[in-house]
Parts: sequence; structure tokens; C-alpha cells
Amino acid sequence: MFLGNQSAPLVSPDQARVIVGAFWPLREDALNADDAARTDELESGVAREYDDAVSFLDLQVYRGTRRKGLRRVRTYSNLVVFVPRQEKYPLTFMAQVQTGLYVANETAPAASPYVEMMVFRRDNAASQWKLAYDTGYQGTQLEAPASLSADGFAAPPTAPSWIGVASVHGLLASYWQHWKDTGTAPPQTPFLPGYWTSERGPLIARDRQNTFDNICHCLVRSDYRADPDRDGLYVFGVQLSEGRSTTLACSTVRIRESFTPARADETLVQDQARNQWEPWLAPGDYRRISVESLRQSCIAIGQTPGEGLAVIGGNGESVNAAGVAASPGAAVPLGSYRSVHVTHLARVVWALAAVMALGSVALVAGILIATRLHGKRTPRAVVAPSAAPGWYPDPQDWRLLRYWDGQTWTSEVRDPGGGF
Repeated sequence: MFLGNQSAPLVSPDQARVIVGAFWPLREDALNADDAARTDELESGVAREYDDAVSFLDLQVYRGTRRKGLRRVRTYSNLVVFVPRQEKYPLTFMAQVQTGLYVANETAPAASPYVEMMVFRRDNAASQWKLAYDTGYQGTQLEAPASLSADGFAAPPTAPSWIGVASVHGLLASYWQHWKDTGTAPPQTPFLPGYWTSERGPLIARDRQNTFDNICHCLVRSDYRADPDRDGLYVFGVQLSEGRSTTLACSTVRIRESFTPARADETLVQDQARNQWEPWLAPGDYRRISVESLRQSCIAIGQTPGEGLAVIGGNGESVNAAGVAASPGAAVPLGSYRSVHVTHLARVVWALAAVMALGSVALVAGILIATRLHGKRTPRAVVAPSAAPGWYPDPQDWRLLRYWDGQTWTSEVRDPGGGF
């Protein structure tokens, strides 16, 4: 392991920096190799669940080929640690580092700047420090602890009086659920406008609850929930760039998508190669298929209701799939119709539709960027140099759209949304 046990439970800011410095190259090397056994030695909780899922999907996609996933070994800089004074287990601290998004290949331009927010945890004297939570945001601005003692420890966060810190991720789950169920924002909400709220909501609402999907010929339902007791809740005081302080609460929202045939005489089919649905699902015919995804989001809680709630980061992925098997001979299989997970196919279709809506049809033939989808990789075309200004698939990162100003790629990047 990257750091031996300490003799005392107290962790200092200097020790936290050593932990991050030793941890980073080991994890980057393991992620680059999609080596879940090695990352499991370095991680716990939701961070481990997320990275294991990505490694599993990468290995399923590229099994038997000479290609590899989009992970690359990255460096970091500008480390900031948030280390509260602690004298009993479990111990936690947060680290923010300046790094970059994963690029599509070794010859692609330098990765877009990205701030990675990592929470480390040590449960007892016999255990090691492990990464328990990991999300981040596009940009270069790192935050700072709300206040520091003379010896560098972060002061405990100030609990806001207007809202319970442990309730905010449940509120976020309900916020997204309202968009899915009604197609509109909740009439009253403490959430401030932003990508993961006012911009994300309409993306979620594109496909309403129990929508009929032509690709799978099935009905799709999405349910959102948060369980901080299960997934962890990590709280820190943060000094914002404008000078005021806020309470940062980091936890997880889980999404369960349920797929059922539109007709009683049909079933959903997973093929023998496990390419039709997420590869966790065994081959067979199913009455219902459920896919579980997660999103790791930190929520900045203002000290007053007027300062509201701001959602930061949404690192997420599908992490499991299960199904209710159909009785033998009870239904007619739909057949091997499904090449990718519906929400990720929708992501590609939406991105290409956006290109067409902006009046640009000039795409470079033969210049392809691999887009990681559930079960398969679908090529995404790169915008031609003659294209009109607009949002196009990012040539540096499969997850995003980047703004083309008519002459060059800008630094403006956004997530087109995954459908849930």
C-alpha cells in the first residue's frame, strides 16, 4: 500500500499532502491499466464502486483487441488540502488538485483543465488511507478552506441553521425526480441555477417518465434516491472566491432505470456476448431489466436561504444491471436489437442533432473519436475546420461538447447529458 499505518489518529496537513503525493501516481497507473484489483487496494466506498465499473466496462469493450480505453496517466499540480483537526476515527480529509480531463488518444491536444476533488478516509488504526469519494469540475480555480488555525488545520464547517446538511442530497434526488416526472422544475427550490440544476433538468425531462422507447420497444422509468448513511457524507468549510464561506457537503445520488417490454408477449434480450445491455447482465430473456447508475455531487450550502444550494460536480457511471427472467416460452423475444444503452445512444443522437440544428453539416470523414458507451464504443465525428460556430463533440474528451468559434476550439466545455 502507498502509506504505512500511523501511530496516532491525528493527520496533519503536511501528512495529507504526502498521502496525496504517494497515492496519485499509483492510482493513475492502475486506472490506465483498468486494473480493478490494484485500485481496490487504494479505494473504498463510492470511489471504488465507480472506478471498478469503468474498468469493467473498458475491459468488456476492448477484450480481445489491441485498443484501450480513454484513461491515461495524468499529472497534477496546485494541491490544496482541507484537513480538520481530528483525534478519533474515522479520519477524513479532502484534497483538490489541478489536473486535466482524459484525452481521446496520445496524440490529442493537451487535456482541458480539471479540478479533481478527492476525499480520503481511514477507518481505524489497522486500516490504510483510501480514496472514498471522487468528483470534480472543469476549470482552474481551486477553493480554499474557510479558515485555518495557526498550524494549518481547517476549522470545522459552520452548520447552516436553515437546512439540514444531511438532507441536501435527498433534495437533489427529488429535484431531478421532479424534472423526470413532470417535465418542469419544482415550483419552489433552494437550488441555484447551474449546469447540474437548471441546465441539467431539461436534459432529464427530454424523455419523460414511462416513455416508450423505439430502440428497445420498451417503457423506461427512472427513479432517483440518496442514502448518505450508505454512501457517505463528507462535509468541509470552503472559502469562496468572492470572499464568503460556505459549507460543502459531498455525497451520492443513485439512479435506477427500469426497462419493461411495451407488450406482454415480448421480452428483453441480452445476447451471449453481453453486448445488447450492460455487460453485468447475464445472457437471456427478461421481463424487466434494471440499470443502476450513480452521480457523485458536492453541494455548496449557503449560510442563508438566499444563498441557496449550488451543485458542483457529477462524476457518474452505470455500476450494475439486473433483470427479472422471463418464463421459458412465455413471450416472444424482441431479438438482438440493442447495440448500446438507450441513454448513451440518446447522448450521441442529441449531440449530432445539435450540430445539425446549428446549420453545420460539414463533418470530417474518417476522423473518429471513440465515445465510451455502455457495452460498445460508437465513433463520434470531429467537426470540420470550415464548420460554423457552435457546440460540437469535443475532440479532446468523449464525455463533453466543446464550443467551436468558427476558427478554433475555445475553452468552453459542457456535458451533453446522459439522459438520466
